[in-house]
Amino acid sequence: MVVFRKATHMISIPREILRRAYQHRRIHLLKLAVLWFLVLSLGAAATWAVHNARGGAVLAVFAGFCAGNLVRGMGSITHDAAHGTVARSRLGVYVIGCLSWLPSFMSFTLYRSYHLDHHRIVNMPHDTDRVQTSRWTNRPILARLLRIVIFTALYPAYWALRVGRHYRVLSAGRKIRVWLELAVGYGALFALRPLMGGDAWALFFVSLVMTSFVLASLTTMAEHFDVDYHHDPAYASRTYATESWLIDWVWGSSTYHVEHHGFPGIPYYNLRRFHREARNFYPRSVTRNVHAGWWSVIFPLLGRLWTLSVREEQARTRRDEETLAPLAGTSCAEAFEHQRGRGCVATFENP
Repeated sequence: MVVFRKATHMISIPREILRRAYQHRRIHLLKLAVLWFLVLSLGAAATWAVHNARGGAVLAVFAGFCAGNLVRGMGSITHDAAHGTVARSRLGVYVIGCLSWLPSFMSFTLYRSYHLDHHRIVNMPHDTDRVQTSRWTNRPILARLLRIVIFTALYPAYWALRVGRHYRVLSAGRKIRVWLELAVGYGALFALRPLMGGDAWALFFVSLVMTSFVLASLTTMAEHFDVDYHHDPAYASRTYATESWLIDWVWGSSTYHVEHHGFPGIPYYNLRRFHREARNFYPRSVTRNVHAGWWSVIFPLLGRLWTLSVREEQARTRRDEETLAPLAGTSCAEAFEHQRGRGCVATFENP
C-alpha cells in the first residue's frame, strides 16, 4: 500500500493534477494480456520461421529482440505491483506481479524487496543501482571498463550478485517463495524447448534475454547514473524519451523516472499525462534532468562512463557518506524515516 504525502520541493503542482494522476483504472491490466499474447505470438512465429522459412534464424533472432522490448513493458506492471497499486487485495497484487515478471526469469518477491529498498535509499552510496566500480579496484582503466560493461550489457548480472542482501532479510516463508517462483519460471522456459525445437528455442530466448540485459543496463544508466544524491528522490532521478509514443507504450512509461520517484503511487499509465500537465511547475533543478530524447541522453552518458575517474567517484562517495553520517549503523527503516522527514513524498508498506 502507498501512503501519499505532499512533496516538499514539488508542492507547487496543483492538487487537481495530482488527483487525476493518482486515479486507478483497472482496465489497463488488459495490457498484460495483450503483451503476453504478443510475446507468445512472436515465439510461435520464431518457431515457424526456423522450421519453414529461408533465413528463419534471422527472423527468430528479430522476434526475440521484439519480445525483449515487450518484456520491458511487462516490467512496468511488475513495478506497480511492487508498490501494491495494481489490485485491491494482496493476493491480486502478488498474482499480477508474478505473471508480469515471469518472462524475466527472476523472482517477483525478491525484486519487490530490492525495489522498495531502492526507493528508500535512492542514490545513497549503498543503493544497488548506484554502481561504484571504484569500490572494487583503484585501477582507472579497469574501473572504467567494468562500469561500461555493467551499464551497457551486464547490469542484470551485477544485480544478481548484489541482491543477496535483500534475500537475506526475507522471512523463511518468503525465501521459499523466491525459489518456487524461480522454479516455475525456469520450468516453463525449459518446457518450451521440445515444443519449439532446440534451434528455434535457443535463437528466440537467447535474443530475448540479451535484449532484456541490454535494455535493463541502458535504462538503469539513464535513470540514475551521474545524478547526484539528493534527499528528495525526484532530484536524484532522470526522465527521458518523453517525445516517443512508441517507447512510452512498449516500455510502459518506465522512462518517466523523475515523476515515479517523486510520486511513486502514480500508476504507470498516468505518468505520461502527469508529466505533460505538471512539468511547467517543476523546479529548475528538476527540469535539468528531464530530456525529450532517448539517444540524446544515452550517447553523452556512454561517454561519461569513460570520463568519470576513480578519484571523482570516490570523492562523491565520501561526500555523500559524510552527509549521511548521522544514519551510520541504522536500519533501512530508520534511514527511510530520516529521509521522509527531510522531504520524501511517499512511504511504503510491503504487504
